[in-house]
Amino acid sequence: MRVLVAVLLVGSLLGACSDDAPGSSAPSPTTVASPEEAEPPGPPELNELEQRIVGALGELGIAGARAELPSANGGASMYALLDGGEVLVSAVPGGPVGDGQVAGERVVGGVAVHSVEYRTGPARDRFACAGATYEVGGAVPSPFPDVDAFLGALLAALGCPA
Repeated sequence: MRVLVAVLLVGSLLGACSDDAPGSSAPSPTTVASPEEAEPPGPPELNELEQRIVGALGELGIAGARAELPSANGGASMYALLDGGEVLVSAVPGGPVGDGQVAGERVVGGVAVHSVEYRTGPARDRFACAGATYEVGGAVPSPFPDVDAFLGALLAALGCPA
């Protein structure tokens, strides 16, 4: 019994002398990170092309959002949910956006627009504007009667020269 009391007394004295004793200024080894430090970082800010697309869609009354994180080359992939589906607008500096085959060409709003077909997936419309190549696909947003009316308005909102 005396040995047990002596061990407890020595243990108490040693604990009082340690750096973790009450009143000590040393941090506790069980310090928990603040919630701000523990949360993973969010997605990056919209890049220049993403901002340009979202702004142009916004001018047309369409709420655009990021479809996927931007590519390393500063590309953009934005979408908008519509009543009848969704519209996707992608862009890369320079061009072209993908490896699709040009199936036709027409002029919309004074800009050459290529119909591009891919081995998989739907056809898209491709055009160049202000140093970037854009592709647009998906449903036609209302109140536009057809894809060319939408593209004409989008080209104007993007500031593409006529």
